[in-house]
Amino acid sequence: MDSKNNSMDFFKFYSDRMKEIQDKHNIPESLAKLLRDKRNFGVEKYGEYSFQSTFENAISSPSEEHLREELIDAINYAMHSIYKAKIMLIDTRKMEAFLTILVSLYVDSASVFPNI
Repeated sequence: MDSKNNSMDFFKFYSDRMKEIQDKHNIPESLAKLLRDKRNFGVEKYGEYSFQSTFENAISSPSEEHLREELIDAINYAMHSIYKAKIMLIDTRKMEAFLTILVSLYVDSASVFPNI
């Protein structure tokens, strides 16, 4: 089997494992579709370099580091949303509660991923 077929087989295998995780954690179908679309985009964009294209890429990908970087981005976006809401005199309590959750996730990530 050539490497393209191996990549396609791995992507199918990987997608099936993601479906199992999705089901185990009761991820709503609307979110599951967004996640699938994002994975499909990543495979199309990065091709053979995608962490979803081969077992080797999946194992060697620094996904834990990327996760923490994305949390930092989410915290910045949440803080900016609070800033904008305050300027527009919009109630920020829900956004601030959401920011608290994001910060807690980031702080807790140190115990989940201690080597990052």
